[in-house]
Amino acid sequence: MVRGIRPAAVILFLAGCKLTETVTTPYGDPFLVVHSVLQANQTRQSVIVERSSNGFQTRVANARVRLEALDPGDCTSPVAELSGDPYVANVCRLQPGMRVALRVETTAGEVVTGVTRVPGVTAMEVSGGTPLSPVPFGTAGSVLLDRTRDSIRVAVTAISARGLQVEVIRPSAGGFVTYRTITDSMGLAVPGDLVDPFDGNGRTVFRVGAYYVLSAAVTDTNYFDFVRSGTNPLTGRGFINHLTGGVGVFGSVLVQKYQLKVVAPQTDPREGVYRITGNVLGPTGTVMGPTDITWNVFRDPVSTGGFAGFVYGTWAGRPLDTSANLTISDSDGSFAGILLGSADSPAVPEPLIDAYILSGKRDSSRAPFTLDVSLAGNIHLGTLTAVQVSGPP
Repeated sequence: MVRGIRPAAVILFLAGCKLTETVTTPYGDPFLVVHSVLQANQTRQSVIVERSSNGFQTRVANARVRLEALDPGDCTSPVAELSGDPYVANVCRLQPGMRVALRVETTAGEVVTGVTRVPGVTAMEVSGGTPLSPVPFGTAGSVLLDRTRDSIRVAVTAISARGLQVEVIRPSAGGFVTYRTITDSMGLAVPGDLVDPFDGNGRTVFRVGAYYVLSAAVTDTNYFDFVRSGTNPLTGRGFINHLTGGVGVFGSVLVQKYQLKVVAPQTDPREGVYRITGNVLGPTGTVMGPTDITWNVFRDPVSTGGFAGFVYGTWAGRPLDTSANLTISDSDGSFAGILLGSADSPAVPEPLIDAYILSGKRDSSRAPFTLDVSLAGNIHLGTLTAVQVSGPP
């Protein structure tokens, strides 16, 4: 959610100069850039301190960085000294309306200060379609969205908040941000059939058959101004800075996350539930574990061969619950998709995630068909048996 600030030399066409001549304005003196957005529902906070010089930013080490709760309330340790890279520390729980001050002192004697007022909510509801919504604030719930008829609706009753930011990412696609907006209204509605106006292929913002993480956040004034402003030499629009002694942002937000599941009526005969079973081999040829998954497949309304679906069950002996893209040809039945799963032992605390490539040909009569499994680099890991168990006629 935080952008870097990198000043660049600005090329200006000046009155009185030839059209083929340009004048490059020189870089200014070095200055400090500070980024910190406090998370109201977390205790561990961080601050990034950098120095900008000649268009480049470098980290500043050995600075004294301090956070202080100016309205401590029941906070027994209102002052926290931060250390590390970035500078981090555990602080007391931030209450809505609490003012928190930041002070950065470098070894060169530079000082940057700022104050944020922590936002909060008395109620936040995110809804899509029935029956899984609305989900009240504080609940790790799931929102169901039928993209053909529903809208995502966010309604907030806020405390000391200036803005509302909504962000939707797809974790199984590398954390791709499919939607992001910020508004000074405490209510927002996003149509489920929204098409990205900046995508020449007419990409749908919410792809049917996919899981997303929806984050709704109330923001303070500092963060709201930071996101909505920027320096533009052509329009004269300026960056709104609330720090003293440097530039950047020292703000605060309160974030609530929800799981978003996007569905739609299944009308194409290739849509429906596929069951895939068998054994996936490891690179050495040993059986990694049994596979028994279902893939509930939906057709993308824009892409003729594009599908996505919810995958759950057991993959190579491990539980799997995700969403994944695939293609199914209407002409020859070619079936191809990529699943993300673990290729490591269950004993590994943080197993590596590998991309498994599945390919075969769907049988239009719904008879079982074979899927080859491989890793990137054409490492063949055996074959599985797939069958379409349900779907439109």
